[in-house]
Amino acid sequence: MDINIDKLISDFGGVAPLARLLEQHFPDQPISRAAIYKWRKRGSMPLSQIERIARLASLAGKSFELSDYFANQDQDQNGHTATLRVLDASLRPARLGLAPALGERNQQTLVRQLEKLGMDRIEIGQSNGHAHTGQSLAMLSAMLEHALPCVVSELDEHAVLRAAELFAGRKHGVIRLHAPVEALHGSGSVTLRRCIQLVCHLGLQTELLMPAQEGWSDEQQDGLRRVVSLGVTTLTLHDAGQHWIPEQWARAIRMARQALPAHADLCWGACCHDGHGLGTANTLAAIRAGATQVETTFVGEHAASINQLQATLEAHVSLYRVRSDLRMDALPATSSLIASLTGANRHMHDPSSHRHAIGPISGRKAFRSKLHSLGIEFDSEAMLNQAFAHFRDLESRKRDVFDEDLHALLVDLTPAQEPYRLISQYIVSETGEPPQARLRIWSHGQEITTQASGSGVVDAAFRAIENVIQSGARLVLYSVNALTEGTDSQGEVLVRLEADGYRHSGLGADTDILASSIKAYLAAANRLAQARQAAAEPQDNTTSPHPASSQGI
Repeated sequence: MDINIDKLISDFGGVAPLARLLEQHFPDQPISRAAIYKWRKRGSMPLSQIERIARLASLAGKSFELSDYFANQDQDQNGHTATLRVLDASLRPARLGLAPALGERNQQTLVRQLEKLGMDRIEIGQSNGHAHTGQSLAMLSAMLEHALPCVVSELDEHAVLRAAELFAGRKHGVIRLHAPVEALHGSGSVTLRRCIQLVCHLGLQTELLMPAQEGWSDEQQDGLRRVVSLGVTTLTLHDAGQHWIPEQWARAIRMARQALPAHADLCWGACCHDGHGLGTANTLAAIRAGATQVETTFVGEHAASINQLQATLEAHVSLYRVRSDLRMDALPATSSLIASLTGANRHMHDPSSHRHAIGPISGRKAFRSKLHSLGIEFDSEAMLNQAFAHFRDLESRKRDVFDEDLHALLVDLTPAQEPYRLISQYIVSETGEPPQARLRIWSHGQEITTQASGSGVVDAAFRAIENVIQSGARLVLYSVNALTEGTDSQGEVLVRLEADGYRHSGLGADTDILASSIKAYLAAANRLAQARQAAAEPQDNTTSPHPASSQGI
């Protein structure tokens, strides 16, 4: 295990006193001075000896925290604070990411807010053959002015070219090449070399994504040196979904850095999934071992929690000695926005203890200013006017309006190009009689009236919708949450539909819980319709889907 051996030895009085203490308390397995000198020379020591030293500290009444001895190779001799680069992976196209639950407009809203938060890099997606997906990603890329858009690509030249197209000719972006360790040598190294050279030729930055290793063979080390010398600017190690602990991560980062001593300017990244609850701890260990780029997320287990990570770094500045460019004043607003867009973990930054109703808003200008302070932007005046009309309607139905209600306006707006939206509803429920739902729905450019009965009012409404859209989808989730306190609170409904082997989520918000339910179902149906349209468009099948979605990368 790689630790600051000199500091540890010094805390126990030096080499000779430490050797005597170990011999005194562990006579069956004495440690010589020569062995301790070897620990210092190697910069590491066996885990069994760490455990014995911890017992020595306990017997002497001393506090012993292993993390206090992690060698932070990222600090210079003067202890200066290093800059930490933060990559947001909230939109990563995996089942645990946000992308499946968001429409195109909401993804754009989120990307704007992430840039306001100060994210250095934002992973907007991966290269694939769908024209509709490519257009959406290209739009997200074009929106970013300061944060670098990142696209994950397979180790294939065609995939690299498709990824480059998403930057629309701008030399402002990063292509993250996902490569196995086997690509460092043999025939795979030729493909890796050509892909790196192609990215550099296109004027984009190259980041190499590789699985972390407990140890690197001489052949692998030689391969690392060769590919990095071709122009790789960032080398990110990921855990491939395996169960790693902080000590393993620290060792993996240090051993990889030692394999590339001539590339001091290379940025080292760490991607630690949180499937076992160790994402934040592993990321912190990687930082102390010298990682200067970390991957974070607001929702899901495919990266470390940005809220937990930033809180720890702020609480222990002297220990980690890194700083990021994140605007912490924008973090609660970003968390609240994501909760409104997805219905996920609404209380990540629970404002209930200090929630206040917003003051009076006199007109559209004041309304726009308030939305801007919350990180909410609209692409057009028409969308702003629609939101303002919804706000005035909400004011007439609620005594107090909160920030959460304004975030929910994003959920309630339906772009004109989406195929389905609710016009009006008429629901009847009488004791002893089956509930009835009569809806007016806008469907593909025309108004349709539909009705149905069901076992409950929600069931009746959903059946009426299916009479029109005939999606054939299965309802796998129906969840209701109150946005604020009070009986006049807006109810937020999350609906998830399963069809064609995929799941599509939709959100609805209204003071009428039935209206929220109908809006959520239609929102999920819109996502399903868009996915089916994209699947029907011609696509390039030269490569298979990126393996990252199944490996947590």
